[in-house]
Amino acid sequence: LPRPLRVPGMNRFSGVMADGTSDALSGASWQGKRVVVFLIRAVAVANVRTALEHGAAHVTVVARRLGTICPKMIDYLNFVKPWDEHYRHETSTNVKQMKCWRTVYNQSGAAQPEVWPSKIKHDGHTISVSDIWFIASHLGMLETKIGTLERMEKGGCVLSDGSFLECDVAVGCIGFERNTTFCEQLTGR
Repeated sequence: LPRPLRVPGMNRFSGVMADGTSDALSGASWQGKRVVVFLIRAVAVANVRTALEHGAAHVTVVARRLGTICPKMIDYLNFVKPWDEHYRHETSTNVKQMKCWRTVYNQSGAAQPEVWPSKIKHDGHTISVSDIWFIASHLGMLETKIGTLERMEKGGCVLSDGSFLECDVAVGCIGFERNTTFCEQLTGR
């Protein structure tokens, strides 16, 4: 059974509530459920994908800010670019890739990261890769909201702005801190 989170009012919530790590939701039924996922880092995107692949009717992601999601093809194109002797990619196709990436956001209806166009991602964040994110946005099965969780109620959650989201499953997704010094310690670079 899913491991419960510690959230104000959680004893009033009638649905399933768990953190999104360590297979805490492996026994949960997603079919036809309204799901709310809190935070928007890689583990949250993975939980969105799991919910949708297992038949969730709708997923709402609630976060303090919008993270950057990348379609698989854009990620692949960036990955296969050759590296130079300083481990940098050729940059001549960056503008074309960025234009395609922005088009995917626009045509799918997914909310673009608010750091665009000045930055690709928020400082300290990673870029998550998911085609399902854009497909579900286009189909109206996924939306994002800026905010934080205030408390749980019987049939859903109340956000910091006072709005109420109906849900059957609530998933808290912890973030992580990138260890930027470990690779340098291993490689000297």
